[in-house]
Amino acid sequence: MRLCYKPYHNVDSQELPRLRSTRLRSLMGYISEWIRSAAAAVAVVVVVVVVVVVVVVVVVVVVVGFVILFVVVCSCYCIFINMQIAVEEEEEEVVVVVGGGGEEEGGGGEEDEL
Repeated sequence: MRLCYKPYHNVDSQELPRLRSTRLRSLMGYISEWIRSAAAAVAVVVVVVVVVVVVVVVVVVVVVGFVILFVVVCSCYCIFINMQIAVEEEEEEVVVVVGGGGEEEGGGGEEDEL
């Protein structure tokens, strides 16, 4: 007995189930292959995003670290300079001449130390 409809017009009725299952397996293989390729694409995107995030975080941490280091060094330098200025001011003796003229003019004024 022969079946006479389009997809399998020259096929025996006993071969029909086998051919249908072959087509179904082929379709399932195509779908599973598409799912695998989609999963691979998603995995690649996830890996790229993770790498970009890690690089950005590392760059931000390094930049923030250098900024903090710069602020600390500048602060220490400013404190050191201010301490030096304070020490130099303490060491300086301020001499004020009271009463006019210098020694060569014979002014003979008194010197007071502050």
